[in-house]
Amino acid sequence: PALFWEVYKKYDTVEARGEFVKPYHDVDFLNELKERKYKLGVVTVTSKEISDFEISLLKTNFDSVVIARTDSGSEFKPSPRALEKCLVNLGVDNREALYVGNSDEDLVMARNAHAPFALLVRKDELEQHRHQKEIPSLMGTLKASLGAFFEKNPETIKEENTQIIEKKDTKTQKTEGEIEPAKLPISQ
Repeated sequence: PALFWEVYKKYDTVEARGEFVKPYHDVDFLNELKERKYKLGVVTVTSKEISDFEISLLKTNFDSVVIARTDSGSEFKPSPRALEKCLVNLGVDNREALYVGNSDEDLVMARNAHAPFALLVRKDELEQHRHQKEIPSLMGTLKASLGAFFEKNPETIKEENTQIIEKKDTKTQKTEGEIEPAKLPISQ
């Protein structure tokens, strides 16, 4: 493992990420949340240099950024310590937060911190998360998790979310039923 991380650090640079990392089309939604006075935080396992670079691509002013690495004074995911530190920095109780992540480690970290969780699964990551519901956008994830708050017309969001999450199970040929938006990907 030590050799792996030595080689990984050598090649995982801001320059290398700059060639391949691009923000998704829906990241402007983060600024909409800021306008609505939501506090936003990031918990990441990347180095400070890489996280600074990637966060700059989002063009959003985050209220707290916590790096979950031992060399940054924290524990790696799925330990809840980094998420707990982020919540303290934000002045938010874990039950008032929604942690949006894209990995099993994020899910376990949220559970360990007793915080609600939404799994954001992009099409390019879908194979890894076949056991999860498909929510292909950040805005869709938060709308599904927080419900009609984000829409003037609650029926619109219900129809939109139903279209997003209904998919055929190719083995049984059944279509998954409608799920209440506020209950969708949150687990504790």
